[in-house]
Amino acid sequence: MFEAVASTVQTYKDHITVDLVNRENQHQFILKLESVLGNTFHLEIDEKSPLKPRYRVVDALKGPVQTVPVQVTKGDDETTVTSENKRAVIVHKPLRIDMYLDDVLTVSINSKGLMRFEHLRRKPEGAANARGAIHADCAA
Repeated sequence: MFEAVASTVQTYKDHITVDLVNRENQHQFILKLESVLGNTFHLEIDEKSPLKPRYRVVDALKGPVQTVPVQVTKGDDETTVTSENKRAVIVHKPLRIDMYLDDVLTVSINSKGLMRFEHLRRKPEGAANARGAIHADCAA
């Protein structure tokens, strides 16, 4: 189960960030929600302290994303981001993000609490050696 840490909400001109925590393993993530010109929010979730940077797809975009200003209302239970005719409500515990266009709910992210995000981990010591030994036995 993921939760947004309300005390970590940071507001910028065109986006917000907030820390997330996976309550099962205490691994920390960061959520970034930015408002894009038109009827679009851009949502990004990544590890807060990754072992290495993840691959980012950039070739699929037609050009640089044009962002627009946001207004943010912070509360203990939820944070609301409003921009143009759209609104995103981030419910902190458990994490849920409801997106509205012209006050009509259009998308609800993690509404059933089933979000999974696999964090990068180091390979256990000896894992490569054990695999090599299996292959050596098969070749004999």
